[in-house]
Amino acid sequence: MGVTLGSKLVSFGAQVAIAWFLVPEELGIATTAIAFAGLVSSLVSVTHLRRLLIHQSARTPGQAADVLWLGLVTNVAVALAVIASAGLVASRYAAPAIERHLVFLALALPLGALPLVHGARLSRELRFRVLSLTHLGEVCLRSGGSVALAALGFGTLSLTVPIPIAAAFAGLVYWYAGRGDRIGRPNPTRWGPLLGQAAWLSLTAFAAGLQAHGSNFIVSLSRDPQLVGLYAWSFTLAAQSVFLFSTSLQDVFLPSLARLGADPQRLGQAFRSAAISLLLIVVPVCVIQALLAPPLVGWVFHAKWQPAVGAMQWLTLGMMSHPLNMLAGALLMARGHYRATALRTLGASAIVLSATYIGGKLGGLTALAACSSLGWFLGNLLLAIATVASLGTAWLRHALASASALLTAVPMLAVGWLTLRLTSGLSPLWSHSLAAALATLVHASVAYVCWPEISRRLLSLSLSMTRSQR
Repeated sequence: MGVTLGSKLVSFGAQVAIAWFLVPEELGIATTAIAFAGLVSSLVSVTHLRRLLIHQSARTPGQAADVLWLGLVTNVAVALAVIASAGLVASRYAAPAIERHLVFLALALPLGALPLVHGARLSRELRFRVLSLTHLGEVCLRSGGSVALAALGFGTLSLTVPIPIAAAFAGLVYWYAGRGDRIGRPNPTRWGPLLGQAAWLSLTAFAAGLQAHGSNFIVSLSRDPQLVGLYAWSFTLAAQSVFLFSTSLQDVFLPSLARLGADPQRLGQAFRSAAISLLLIVVPVCVIQALLAPPLVGWVFHAKWQPAVGAMQWLTLGMMSHPLNMLAGALLMARGHYRATALRTLGASAIVLSATYIGGKLGGLTALAACSSLGWFLGNLLLAIATVASLGTAWLRHALASASALLTAVPMLAVGWLTLRLTSGLSPLWSHSLAAALATLVHASVAYVCWPEISRRLLSLSLSMTRSQR
C-alpha cells in the first residue's frame, strides 16, 4: 500500500504534465489504440497464467517451463495478430497514427511473458516488497518516459513508446529476484492439461479487459476523438486510486487466500475482513477525489480539460466498489474455480458495457459517465455477492457486512453537499476543501463507531508504516 501511494503520485504527476502537452483529440487516438490492444492481448493474459502457478503449490516437474513457453508462444502469436491488423484498425478510425501505436504495444506482449515463472515464485514466497518496488519502477519508467517524450514533441507516441521499455525492465528485475526455478526447453506434448485451465483463465482476462478497456472502445465507436479523449482522461483520473490499489493488492490476496485452504468459513471471514478494510480506505478516497475535482482540475490542469470534471466525479463514485471485484476474483482463483471466475467476470463486464452503451445513446459526456458509473458499481457488487454465496456458509451475513462499508459514502456526500451550499460565498478551492475535510471527519467517526476493531487495526498499520519509513 505504501508503494501504491507512491505509484499514484508518480502517475498523477505524469498525467498533469501530459495534459499540458496533448489535446483531447490526441489522447482519444492513443486511447483507441490502447483499448484495442488491451482487449486483444487480454485473451492470453500471462497474469492469469502466473496465478495458475501460484494456486498450484504442488507442481509437477516441468510445469513452470510448460506455463512459460505456452504463455510466450501465445503472446508472440497475439503480437503478430495485432501488428497484422494495425493498418485495418487505423483505416477504420481514419487515424494513421493508430498503426504506429499498435506496433509499440505489440512489442510489449512477448516481453510481458518473460517474468511469468519468476514473478509467480516471488508471490508464492510472499515477497511483496520486491514485487511492489518493481511495480513502482515500472510505473516510473512508463510515466517518466511519457512525460519526457511528450515534452520533446513526440505527441501521442509518448504514451505508447515507454510501455515495452517498462515491460523489459520488469522482466529483468523479476528474473534476477526470483531465480531458482529451472526453465527447460519447450515440450508441447505436455501442454494439453494446461490448455483447459488456460482457456478459462484467458476468458477471465478477456472479461477483465472488457471491463477496463471496453467503455473506451464503445465510446470510440462514435468517431468523435474529442469525446473519446475527454472520457478517457476522466476515466484515467478517476481510476488512479482505485485501480492502483486493486492491481497491487490482488497479488497479495491471491497467495494469502490460497494458503487458507478450502475451508469456506475461514475464507468467508477473510473476505469479509479484507473487504471492510479496503472499502474503509477506498470509499473516502473516492468521495474526497470527487469533492475536490472541480477546483483542482481548474487549478492543476489546462482549461481544455474542464468539461470532463462532471464525468470524472461520476466515474470516481462508481468505482468505489471495485475492491469487491478484486477480492471476489482472488477468492475464486484461490479455490481453483477458473470457470466461475471467467463467467462471473464476464457478467460484470457485460453490465458495465451495457450501461456505457445506454449512456452513449442518451448523449453528452456527463450522461455517458453517469450510466457507466452505475454499471461499474452494480457489476462489482453483484460479482462479489455471487462469489460469497458460493461459499455456502453464512454467505448472506458476510456479503451484507462486506458491502455495508460502501454506505459510509452516503453521510460523506451529504455533509459535503451541505457544506458546499453553505459556503458558496467562498472561493471554490476553500469551499471544496472544507467540504472534503468535514466529509473525512464524518467518515472517520462512522468507521470508528461501526467497525472499531478494524479502524484501530488500520490506524496501527498506518502508524507502523510511518515509523518504518522514518
